[in-house]
Amino acid sequence: SRFTERITVLVDKYDETLDDHAARLAALESIPARRWEQIANYTLTAALGAGAGIVLAHFGL
Repeated sequence: SRFTERITVLVDKYDETLDDHAARLAALESIPARRWEQIANYTLTAALGAGAGIVLAHFGL
């Protein structure tokens, strides 16, 4: 009975540790994805700004 309780406690602690590691790994893996999203957003903004500038320059504004 005591052995079973101790094993249960150890398994619970192991599960918590495993969940923590999974969350930390997911956070680390998402960093490059967020960086590429930012680069894509900046590129799109620059392209749209350049396009708007060309159109406005064409109309003399």
